[in-house]
Amino acid sequence: MEAFIFIVGIAAIAGGWYWLWRSNNQAQQRMASALGFEVVAQGAEERRPDPVLGRQYQRLIMIGNIEGRRAEVWSRIVYYRSRKRQALATVLAMPLGLSGELRLRIQPARLGQMLAFFGNDQPYIPTGDAEFDRVFRVTSTDAETAARLLTPELRSELLAFQRQITGDMPDSAAGRVAGEFLMGAFELEPGRISYAVPGTASERVAGHLKLAAPLLVTFATHVEALFIV
Repeated sequence: MEAFIFIVGIAAIAGGWYWLWRSNNQAQQRMASALGFEVVAQGAEERRPDPVLGRQYQRLIMIGNIEGRRAEVWSRIVYYRSRKRQALATVLAMPLGLSGELRLRIQPARLGQMLAFFGNDQPYIPTGDAEFDRVFRVTSTDAETAARLLTPELRSELLAFQRQITGDMPDSAAGRVAGEFLMGAFELEPGRISYAVPGTASERVAGHLKLAAPLLVTFATHVEALFIV
């Protein structure tokens, strides 16, 4: 009897894992279709330190093309330093035609301030644009280059994108905080620029990334124009 119960239990666990795998696979297929991308069966994997929270694991799950540029979608898990919590994100990334050590991150202001308490964040870089600095928090390893990248035009596009994502939120403290949790973060790192949005692959996330894609292309173009002579 005990052996029978054990076998039934193992079968139930296996069935649960299969259902989860199938559900995730179907969600990825729907998202790839919405983006016009191709699902990668066994994509590259990366394990690396997280800039603020602890460490990251991410896996390439889709590849595609946006405005003539190669684009990639990664599934990311961020592990907090305490190792008792983790956060899931989906990342739209574009390889850059240059190398270098510059790092820059643009994320919602209050959320960025809160995450900075975990430590090891790169320096905060105010832009001097009061409206922009109220909405976004910029950190970078190079304040001068960050200022050159964040032109008035690019700051205006970032604010317009933020309004697209959080437009229905009330203009109150609670509404602004809730809106920040809908937003993702832009990140420039050596050889790549990306936008990470909370959540796993889905059609909803695909819609969010489609809104971010043109801005990511603009950002990538600005970076390459600044560094390629």
